[in-house]
Amino acid sequence: MAWHAKGDAGQAITAYSAAIEIDPKDALNYYGRGIERADSKDYEGAIADFDQAIRLNPDNPDYATAREATVAALKKGGAAPDAVGSDPKNVKTVIDRGDAFYKKGKYDRAIAEYSRAIALDPKRASAFIGRGIVLVDKGKYDAAIDDYSKVIALYPTNHDAYLGRAVAWTKKKEADRAIADFSRAIEIDAGYAPTYFGRGSAWFARGDFDKAIADYDQALKLDPKMSLARKGRKLALAARAKTAAKIAGQQATPAGSAPPAAWAAFNRGRALDNKNDYDGAIAQYGRAIALFPTFRDAYVARAFLWETKGDYTRAVADFSQAIAINPDIGVTYSDRGRNLSYQGDYDGASADYEKAVRLDPTNPRTYAGRGTFRMKRHEDTGALSDFETVLRLDRNNVFGYFGRGTIRARKADYDGAIADLNQAIKLRPNFAAAYKSRSEVWEAKGDRKRAEADRKRALRLWAE
Repeated sequence: MAWHAKGDAGQAITAYSAAIEIDPKDALNYYGRGIERADSKDYEGAIADFDQAIRLNPDNPDYATAREATVAALKKGGAAPDAVGSDPKNVKTVIDRGDAFYKKGKYDRAIAEYSRAIALDPKRASAFIGRGIVLVDKGKYDAAIDDYSKVIALYPTNHDAYLGRAVAWTKKKEADRAIADFSRAIEIDAGYAPTYFGRGSAWFARGDFDKAIADYDQALKLDPKMSLARKGRKLALAARAKTAAKIAGQQATPAGSAPPAAWAAFNRGRALDNKNDYDGAIAQYGRAIALFPTFRDAYVARAFLWETKGDYTRAVADFSQAIAINPDIGVTYSDRGRNLSYQGDYDGASADYEKAVRLDPTNPRTYAGRGTFRMKRHEDTGALSDFETVLRLDRNNVFGYFGRGTIRARKADYDGAIADLNQAIKLRPNFAAAYKSRSEVWEAKGDRKRAEADRKRALRLWAE
C-alpha cells in the first residue's frame, strides 16, 4: 500500500481499515494492518489483526510467524493500546489511541480521540480519515462524507479520502457519486483491487452490468484471491443475462421467456465459459437455442466464443441471428461489425458501426468499436473524433486512451501519445498492446532503453 511505502503508518492503518470495510474477508488487509500496528507498537491491536488473518486463511505461514513475533515483542514490555503515550500534544499518539479504540469496537471513544487529534492538528489527514471510517461504521454517512471532503479540500490527491467517501456514498445508495469518487481514487492509484471492487458494486447497483464485470475483472487481476469480486462478477453476469433474455423474450415470441430447460443449458454454458472450456460452452449454448430458438442471449454468448476461436463466419451468423430477434440493441451491431472487419468485409463493418452509434449514441463502447475500425483503416480524423467521444462519455475508458494515444503517435505528437498510453497502462497494468505501442513511441523519440523495456514487458504479458 502506498502509505506503507511512504512510512506513514497512521495513513496506512486507515487505508487498510477502509479496505476492510469494503472486503471484510480479505486476510491480506488484516495482515497488512497488523504489520502497521506492530510497527507503531500497538501490539494487542496487531495480534487481533493477525488472529483474524489466520482465521480467514489458516494456511498462510506468514500470518502465524508475524503473530509470534508480535507476542514476543509484547512480552518484552510493549505498551497495550489503552496505554499508548501520555503526551496529549503528540498527535500521532492520539490517532494511534483512536485506532486502538476503533479496533476494540469502542466507536465513541475512537471518535473522541480522532476529534482531539484534529483539534491539535486541523490538517492531519489520517485523523479525519480515521474518524470518517468510524462514522461510516456507526451509520453516520453524512458526517463521514464531511470528514473525507475536508481531507480532499486540503489534499486533492489523497487516495484514501476518495475511497472512504466513495464507500460512504455507496452506503447512502448514491451510486453516481460513489462511482465518481472510486474513479478518482483509481486515477490516483490504479493498482488497488478493493477500489475496482467498490466501483464495480456501484455500477452493479446502477444496473450497468458490463462496467461492473469489467471492474470485477480488474479487481481479480490485481488480487486473484478476492472472493467478493469473484462473487460480484458471477452476480453481474447472471443479472446481465437475465436482462438480455428478458429483452429477447419481449421482442421474440408470445411465450415471453425461455423455458427452464433452456435456462439450465444456458447457465451450464456460462459456467463452462468461465472455466475457458469453450467447446463445452458452445455445445450448451447450442442446446439452449435448440430448446428455445429465439434465445437471443445464447446466440450472443456463442458468437463471442466463435470469435475467440477465430471462427468469424459463425460469429457473424450468430450475431446476425441475435439482431434478427431484436434489431434495436446497438452494441450487437458493433460486435458483428468487428467480426465482419476480420473477414475483410469493410463496407459491411462500416454500416454496422454506423448503425450501432445511431441506436446507442451515449454508449462509449459503440464509439470505441468504430474508432478502432477507423484506426485500422487509417481514417485517423474520424478515429480521433470517436476516441475523444469515448473519453467524454467515460473518462476512465482504457480503449479511449489507447486509441487516442495511437492516433497521436501517428501524427508525431509523441508527448501526447505517451501521456495517453501511460493512462491506458495505469487503468489496465497488464495491457500488452499499450506497452507495445508505447515502446514504438519511445523508439520514435530516440529513447531506446525505455523502448526495449516496454517491448519486453509486452512480450512477457502476451506469453502469460
